Amino acid sequence: MNDLLPATSVTPLLLRDLSRMRLAFFCGQTLVLLFAEFYLYLQLPWPSLLLTLILLATLHLHTVKRLRDHASISDQEIFLQLLADGLLASMVFYQSGGASNPFVSYLLLPICFSALLLDWRQTAVLVASSALLYTFILLFPMELPPDSHTPINLINVHIWGMWLNFLLISLFLLLFISRLAGTLRQQQALLHGAREQGLRDAHLLALASEAAGLAHELGTPLGSLQLLVDELAARHEDDDTQADLQLMTRQLQLCRHNLQAMVQRSQQDSSVALPCDQWLLQTLNRWQLMRPDARFALHNDSAPGIPLPVLSPPNTLALALLNVLNNAADAAPGQAVQVYWQVDQVQLRLRICDQGRSDAAIRLARPVLPMVGRSDKPHGLGIGLFLTLTILEQLGGELQLEALPAGGSCCMLRCPIASLHKERPA
Repeated sequence: MNDLLPATSVTPLLLRDLSRMRLAFFCGQTLVLLFAEFYLYLQLPWPSLLLTLILLATLHLHTVKRLRDHASISDQEIFLQLLADGLLASMVFYQSGGASNPFVSYLLLPICFSALLLDWRQTAVLVASSALLYTFILLFPMELPPDSHTPINLINVHIWGMWLNFLLISLFLLLFISRLAGTLRQQQALLHGAREQGLRDAHLLALASEAAGLAHELGTPLGSLQLLVDELAARHEDDDTQADLQLMTRQLQLCRHNLQAMVQRSQQDSSVALPCDQWLLQTLNRWQLMRPDARFALHNDSAPGIPLPVLSPPNTLALALLNVLNNAADAAPGQAVQVYWQVDQVQLRLRICDQGRSDAAIRLARPVLPMVGRSDKPHGLGIGLFLTLTILEQLGGELQLEALPAGGSCCMLRCPIASLHKERPA
């Protein structure tokens, strides 16, 4: 199931966004400190402030190097970096006004990052450490008396600083936190799809196991039926009976041939490369042998003069097409199944239309898994559509069913040409 998830983890994405947020904080605080020094004439402790800013820049460069090296990044490393961010930011605030620094609410951002992806225990430790640091700079402030040449009221500066801080925090949440949340939702959707795919694969494996056992068991009854047909042919010489017995013989031979072919395909899934139209006609003729009572009409909707690609599709694609053809023939007995095909260099499209019930699209709207063992046909097993959907998904295609305005329904099979070439990937 993990193979279905994207190779890119959320952790490097989080670390990259954290590094960008740290760089923005470093540049912003540097500008604010220079503004306070040269415009507000505040007497700042520059030696210790520069040391703190250098540590912050060093942490940023270390993170950039880790990302460039594509190293494995653990949640523990993210947690330690968030702790370091909170500590260094608190040191900057402590030396530039303490709790009265309008940008002190920046301490909430590392907590937001932690709450998104890290364990709740790590987030609780981060919350506790940030609260302790905030309490310390509140109870033990470093007084910064303004110079007598301060040109404006510091209270107004503080209020405008809070306004600017609100805008910056909102921008950080929009650019970083919301994007991370969207990535998490996307991964959750992928994980949900992977779980559904795993369930479908489990059902398919169970069906394959049952089919293997059934194929082994069918050899004896088919042989017995062939002996009975031969005996009946010897006893009854009238033309009608002989015609029926010949039909039974062809059907029994077809069953034995299909069982042998299934065993051969399981050993090596290969097929002869054919032009698209020949492969389709070959599959339809095979279906005609299976369903001598059914009829079909083939229509080419491809653009005139387009070169037909030579394909070697897996044998499972023919099985999917046969399932759809059988459903169409059962939906409208005695009427010809209309088969429309269209091909280009990108995609193969097949439309199988019948004049049966037009509410067939409702059946396809049901969840895939409940289709197994359930069918709208009196003697159906509910397996054909499930297998068809699974086969097309494995080939990167899709299946759609729609009701026709004049009655009946059409089943659309789409499959990319890239998955149908002889040298298709395993």
